[in-house]
Amino acid sequence: MIGSVKRVSLVERVDEFVNSRKHLDPKTVHNHLTLLISMLTGAIDLKWLREKPRIKKPKIPMDDYTYLTTEDEIRRFLDAAKDGLFAQRTEVTQLQHQFFKAVGVTPPPRFLEIMPSDQRAAGEPG
Repeated sequence: MIGSVKRVSLVERVDEFVNSRKHLDPKTVHNHLTLLISMLTGAIDLKWLREKPRIKKPKIPMDDYTYLTTEDEIRRFLDAAKDGLFAQRTEVTQLQHQFFKAVGVTPPPRFLEIMPSDQRAAGEPG
């Protein structure tokens, strides 16, 4: 009985946690819950908890993701992965999209810099 009471209480606490973050972008809440789930898994491994509650993360629209689509992008990425340089920005939130649109600015590119290791060694700009 005590275990089930604690479990219900934990589920309620997770719901409160999610509700207190409604002002945040769904991707941010998704990331917070991913970390929380990992922490709860660790607590189970340490035998601090018997089981973790089922936590539903918010769905993230697929249009928020960008992928390497051309052979050149893929080649440059793989070359950069071999001791090269690869820099990318985080996903632009809906609020940021609205801001960029309101001020008439194009959002920054997803991939900021991709430099193969041979160019990096030669000191060439990316």
